[in-house]
Amino acid sequence: MVCCPGTLRVIDRSMLNPHFVPYNNSGERVEVRFHYGETTELRRGYVGKTTGWRPVFILLARIDSTGSSDVIREQDEFVRVIKQREKAR
Repeated sequence: MVCCPGTLRVIDRSMLNPHFVPYNNSGERVEVRFHYGETTELRRGYVGKTTGWRPVFILLARIDSTGSSDVIREQDEFVRVIKQREKAR
């Protein structure tokens, strides 16, 4: 936890997956493998972060998106950076 100025006294960064820190607000499109129990799903997008006292990384569909339901959790894994103009497989 980190102390911060203002009305929030503590920010808990324990929910932030450290593998995604370099891609947060970098403008690079990434591929992420989401794990849902026995199944996995490969998704592409931009890494962003929620606000509040316990932020989490989210996968945004477009760079100018304002929200997402794709929360990047501890068990999810970074696959690769998508080069510009690359089509989905």
